[in-house]
Amino acid sequence: MLNPTYAYRSALDLNATFGTGFADQVASLSIGNWDGPIQSGFGYHLIFINTCTQKKKHH
Repeated sequence: MLNPTYAYRSALDLNATFGTGFADQVASLSIGNWDGPIQSGFGYHLIFINTCTQKKKHH
């Protein structure tokens, strides 16, 4: 069974867990709203995004 919450996950982590392209679908969703259904290798998901942070660039 999958976790009900996936906080602070990178796009790489999301794709590794849910399948290629899943992170791109999630990235297109709005913050503060329920969205879906979003398809993965496990089926369909309803997703609520609380916050989104950008990866810090290393200098």
